[in-house]
Amino acid sequence: DGIKQLTFSIIFLFAIISLFSQLGGDSWYGPYVWIGSVISDNAEVSIILTMVLVMGLWWYEQFNGGYY
Repeated sequence: DGIKQLTFSIIFLFAIISLFSQLGGDSWYGPYVWIGSVISDNAEVSIILTMVLVMGLWWYEQFNGGYY
């Protein structure tokens, strides 16, 4: 049930972003091209932030699950 809700929320968020982009006169994939260029321009920072995010999520799940 939680996976369905998360999937719906993500798809709805992407649809709203695409809609607002198209209404603003840009193409529907404009925000995604911009996000991709920012990530590739700052590759080192993006990798570090992704690693920290994954480790933080892992530790959160470890402590939340009662393993510690």
